[in-house]
Amino acid sequence: MRHKWNYLLPTLTVAAALLGAVIWRHESAELSAPAQSPVKAAIEMEQNRSERSAGPASDCRGETGAQRCPASQEDLAVSPVEPEEEMALPSGAEAAADTHDSAPPLARREAAPVLHEAARNPEAWMAHAAAPQNGPLPMIAIVIDDVGVNPGQTAGVLGLPAAVTLSVLPYARDAAGVAARARALGHELLVHLPMEADGGQDPGPRALRHTQSPDEFSENLEWSLSRFTGFVGVNNHMGSRLTQDAAAMERLHGNLRRRGVLFLDSRTTPETVAARIARASGVITLERDVFLDNSTAPENIQAQLRRTEAKARRRGYAIAIGHPYPATIEAVGNWAKNLEARGFALVPLTSVTRSMPGPQTAARH
Repeated sequence: MRHKWNYLLPTLTVAAALLGAVIWRHESAELSAPAQSPVKAAIEMEQNRSERSAGPASDCRGETGAQRCPASQEDLAVSPVEPEEEMALPSGAEAAADTHDSAPPLARREAAPVLHEAARNPEAWMAHAAAPQNGPLPMIAIVIDDVGVNPGQTAGVLGLPAAVTLSVLPYARDAAGVAARARALGHELLVHLPMEADGGQDPGPRALRHTQSPDEFSENLEWSLSRFTGFVGVNNHMGSRLTQDAAAMERLHGNLRRRGVLFLDSRTTPETVAARIARASGVITLERDVFLDNSTAPENIQAQLRRTEAKARRRGYAIAIGHPYPATIEAVGNWAKNLEARGFALVPLTSVTRSMPGPQTAARH
């Protein structure tokens, strides 16, 4: 018997080997017929997915909104940012002025202002906007901040041309009365929203701070926005700390979007993210170009007004911010007298918004 198994064992081994070869050849033929490298397969899969998800082609000037034209060199040729002088006020701590230009030159205006659906509501910003001034001349919008806390200064500000936009501090004792008189004289209004500053400077009561809980933040914001009516938007008072905080800016701009009002970034720090997040939130967004009175010497204010003109001549518009200093009021009043003869138009802030290219052209009237 042992000899018989010794004879059969090699035969069975050969038969098993032959059978395994047949099975392997059959499976290889099925699995390797459409053979393809993993890299090529991944490329084809990605191409197929792109073809399925691609929408219709659109011109970058069209209305699909997904595609934007690249910025021109002129759009990018902007000057560095000046930090705002965080001026001392009766209710705030003494502040130091900062007059140097320190922002990167391309940190501005990544995109045209975006008009949120709520902003087309006639009960929102357009209900309180001055008549649009969209003539052929380059436009200059002047905003005077910190209005209302000093009655003597307020009287001077209200004597400026009606096209000057006034930003009223919500904690001013008679904020509602000042706002009503300004509107009656034809001025557009902003809420000069107190925000946390770097260096421990005090922006005043009910200021928004990055350390506040969502409830406290919302409560202070609602208080500031309820002090007077008739405003077209808000800009930041101080805020060199808070406007760097993305979460705080998302909270703020979510509220402004629901209200349908615009936001002017005063740009009190080169590190601000306020304008970028406002645009992403669908808020109409503008940015300050020039501060007029970091130095209140008359020759400095006049030089800054000339700088504002140069920006407007190059780009078609410019936005400058000043304060209710006697020197600023006098300089702006004299400068405005023959502005049109020099080839510029002094306009309310919303006229700049209406003139910008993009989806907000639907708001022109």
